[in-house]
Amino acid sequence: MTIHELQRRLKGFDILTEVHEAIFETAENIADFNRKQLFEGIRSTGSEIKPAYAPLTILIKDQKGQPTDRVTLKDTDEFYESIGVNAESDTYEISASDEKAESLEKKYGKRILGLTKDSRSEYVAYHFFPALRERITKRLGFKFG
Repeated sequence: MTIHELQRRLKGFDILTEVHEAIFETAENIADFNRKQLFEGIRSTGSEIKPAYAPLTILIKDQKGQPTDRVTLKDTDEFYESIGVNAESDTYEISASDEKAESLEKKYGKRILGLTKDSRSEYVAYHFFPALRERITKRLGFKFG
């Protein structure tokens, strides 16, 4: 590629647009990381989801074969399936649209939605950067080693 060709390609290149598109393309991965954290009983701060389940809830979850040693916020799949990501220009927001979302956030705190530091690092390394790298390669013709 010549310097002039590179200059032409760079002229129409906007890194923030590419970042936004990479986040948008990988939004379901973000939601998956949040679901995994919830199932492990972890909120976005890395702390355990508290308070613990009430004895009746433990009995019901036991009968369903669901974990009772931690709060997973999963009875049916409705809450988990409603978790989505709104990708902004260079960031994202995780929310849940299920009717139980508001009451769960009141009881367990707003920080049940969001990624821990470790989950963010894993998302960035294995999903975001590869998507961004692919977008840059397609737009500019750069190959990453």
